[in-house]
Amino acid sequence: MKKILVNCVQPAMVVAILFFWAFVPKAWIENAWTLTIGISLTTLVVLALEWLNERHASWRLTK
Repeated sequence: MKKILVNCVQPAMVVAILFFWAFVPKAWIENAWTLTIGISLTTLVVLALEWLNERHASWRLTK
């Protein structure tokens, strides 16, 4: 069960990010803060996924 979740969560996050940018209201896209917040949230999601289930021990940020 865990392996299935691990293999499905990362692609699901990519799809969610793509859907966000595809269907976000035009007013949000015109706002300069949307890109800043989007990049920050994407980075946090990726780091959280790696923290929960790291792919490779050599990728750790700390020893």
